[in-house]
Amino acid sequence: MGKKILLVLFYVMLIVYAVLKGCQGCFYCRTHEGCDTKDKLSPMYEEIEQADGIVVGFPIYFGNIGGQSKQLIDRMYPMIGADFAPRYPGKKSCNDLFAGKY
Repeated sequence: MGKKILLVLFYVMLIVYAVLKGCQGCFYCRTHEGCDTKDKLSPMYEEIEQADGIVVGFPIYFGNIGGQSKQLIDRMYPMIGADFAPRYPGKKSCNDLFAGKY
């Protein structure tokens, strides 16, 4: 049996230091790739398109995700097509919510 080599590249985005705009509800992403709002999240769409999988983690504060995490989730709307099917099917994803000291 031959050896298998696993190469993992990480794209880490700390949204706590980024000034993010919320979803404007303009529906630009329904007819175009990505989002019309240009900020620190703009490069994320290309990174997701090229990735084999996505791992997202959110801290829990007072029993819910924080505002910046919610903005990130809202801005993931371009990841689904106009028919609500995944725009990039076949990608593996994992979401993690965590609370307490880390």
